[in-house]
Amino acid sequence: MKDRVLVRYLLAREQLAPVLNHVERLAKQEKWAEAIHALDDLKRKLGFVIYGDTFHINSEWIHNLGREDKERVVGFAQVLRNISEALSLAEDGRPREVMWLEAQFRLAREDMPWIYEKMRDDTDAVRVDNFTVFLTEGVTDAAGPIETLKKAAALIHPKFPKVLYGKVYVREGINGTTAGGYVAATDTINLSMYVRPNRNSVDTLVHEFGHRLEARFLSHEKRQEFKQLYEIGDLKPVAFPFSVRKKAAEAMVSRWKKQRDDQNYDWESLPEEDRAWLDVYPTERWKHYVIPLQKQFQGGDDSVEQELVRAVGRLGESGDVVVSTEKYPQPLYASDYGSTNWQENFAESFLHFITHRPLPEGLQRFMESL
Repeated sequence: MKDRVLVRYLLAREQLAPVLNHVERLAKQEKWAEAIHALDDLKRKLGFVIYGDTFHINSEWIHNLGREDKERVVGFAQVLRNISEALSLAEDGRPREVMWLEAQFRLAREDMPWIYEKMRDDTDAVRVDNFTVFLTEGVTDAAGPIETLKKAAALIHPKFPKVLYGKVYVREGINGTTAGGYVAATDTINLSMYVRPNRNSVDTLVHEFGHRLEARFLSHEKRQEFKQLYEIGDLKPVAFPFSVRKKAAEAMVSRWKKQRDDQNYDWESLPEEDRAWLDVYPTERWKHYVIPLQKQFQGGDDSVEQELVRAVGRLGESGDVVVSTEKYPQPLYASDYGSTNWQENFAESFLHFITHRPLPEGLQRFMESL
């Protein structure tokens, strides 16, 4: 293990140290454009993207560090940003003080050995089926996490083998007691070194692979379809032919006429097939098109009767009118945790589907469609 660490250290040093030294030499020679180009090369190797006052860190070795180590990397990135800003100002004819710039380079050099230790290559990885498992700092035994990974993969494989790939980082701790997590930015899986192949840990890992399915494989159309299930509910489209709508409209207007002309009229319930159309009539459309005519008709104006029938039956639309059978649908959640947001609801739906647990009909149908 020590030999592998030394190899990784030397590889990182070979790639990074000369680049930083080269940037500093170019700066001392006031070759600002060349220095900027060389610094950009260093930032790419590290996974840093710096734009003016903001910077973004996007690299696997960074995402899988602990909180304190991440903060130190952010500090190192800040130093590189200071250098980058100074080089740009100098190129514009506004150089910073030489001593200040030298101090920034010194800070970067001081942190570089630590950066060497944190960067990873594949020399100490373990191959597990289609996964590459890395033991991060402090982890000496990954038997439990690897068995958990295998057990979760065995459950997922029959339905979604395409999500079973990539890099898995076994860490000493992930947000306290959390068993694992999916890092969408790098498409990697984190696992706590303390997980064991019990139901809770396996469920957590299956849930995380659900996040990968959503992030990497879900089309825009399917994503919108699932969001509708989460935000509105299961809207089942049903076609209402012209003849069905005409019959329901005539029956409704006939009852309004009897109610208007006969004070002793006892309201007759509509047949079920007529109510089916009226129950799904959009509320706003009813207010805008039907109610004004209805008031005019019930006030004694028979001249609007046929226009009212047309409005109630939407008879200006030929063929079938497709609407939802659920006038007041309810959002669908796979679990209480699934109500947090739609991404968590998707991952929970994935978990329930993979482990054959009950799902609301709409979510079950959606998962089967994938």
